[in-house]
Amino acid sequence: MIVALRAAAHEVGRPNIALAVTLQFELGLRQKDVIGEWDRPDAEARARIAGAIMAGAWVWDWGFIWNHIDGTILRYPTSKSNGNEVAEHDLIHYPELLAELPPRRVGPLVIDERSGLPWKRSHFSRTFREIARASGWPDGIWNMDSRAGAVSEAFAAGAAPADVMRTATHTQMSTTMLYNRGSVVQSGRVAELRTARRKTKPAG
Repeated sequence: MIVALRAAAHEVGRPNIALAVTLQFELGLRQKDVIGEWDRPDAEARARIAGAIMAGAWVWDWGFIWNHIDGTILRYPTSKSNGNEVAEHDLIHYPELLAELPPRRVGPLVIDERSGLPWKRSHFSRTFREIARASGWPDGIWNMDSRAGAVSEAFAAGAAPADVMRTATHTQMSTTMLYNRGSVVQSGRVAELRTARRKTKPAG
């Protein structure tokens, strides 16, 4: 499904949609961390802001910028933890993601191709849905499911729970397990192991 969506995004001239979804799925990240968000601070707060990306009364916050990537190492203080948890990945392990990355620039990593600015959430959601439908995604599957898909695939592949939790930048295993939707695969694997053990266990 991710491959189909990426292809559909490129077909309609929206490579940044393909990049955003690939970042979420490959690295297990939230949409907010990938595209950032636009806030409308009051006059006092706005007067203290320097060097930010602005559009009228709106100020862009969070979101990837190219400085979060050093060589092939990506380090990003996540929004959910208010910057206390840092997602760390060596992108050399993600060839599909590297294929989506454009030549290095400065500023935001994922932008709206039409405006040249970071995406506004509502516009991103509408554009994503149009492309998702064109690529065959059911309307019941959302962009946020990419993160759950990353966690589920990791568990299905046999990754250690602690490693999956760290990759998803969760602080509790219970949170990680809420994202895991591959329970049938995992329970099946447990059943196979148990059956195999019975076959090798001495009678009596």
